[in-house]
Amino acid sequence: YVPPDILELLRTKHQTNHVKAYLDAHSRPHSFDMWSLGCVFLEIACGVPLWLPFKARVDSKYRDDKKPLVTGGLLAATGRNADKIATRQLHVVANLRKCIRECGGMNVDSRRWVHGVDLMQRMLEIDPAQRISPTQALAHPFLASGTVVSPPPHGLTTGQGQNAPHPVNTDVATFSLR
Repeated sequence: YVPPDILELLRTKHQTNHVKAYLDAHSRPHSFDMWSLGCVFLEIACGVPLWLPFKARVDSKYRDDKKPLVTGGLLAATGRNADKIATRQLHVVANLRKCIRECGGMNVDSRRWVHGVDLMQRMLEIDPAQRISPTQALAHPFLASGTVVSPPPHGLTTGQGQNAPHPVNTDVATFSLR
């Protein structure tokens, strides 16, 4: 979950003695954490990790269905090259809804996800100075409403005791956050 601010350090190959000055000048203390939370939120929305190790990738010849196939994760880039990762981050953030749709994730066009996608977009803001703060995130309508959208189905089932498994409810669960 490397934020763009750190990728910038890697891309420009800053000297170690300049790292602290760079971070002081270009970031707010919470900006890295909010980026990471946005990445976790994106993984939940997609139903797949943003980074897949080579051994975890699924070859399409072994799949029976025609669902979209994620083989490297949304933020994966060949060679873990900082420039390629930064380019990928820019693409995903600029096309967030489309990327979630393409990986077979949540129905981001539904009314329930309007605020969720907005919060995710604010957490994944490329500019750390514009990234949402923890206090702002807690007051955001998606979290303040008390309505939580369930993660997308990926063949998961649940059951109790000897009962037959039942499909996971992928609609919406409501509970109080207070």
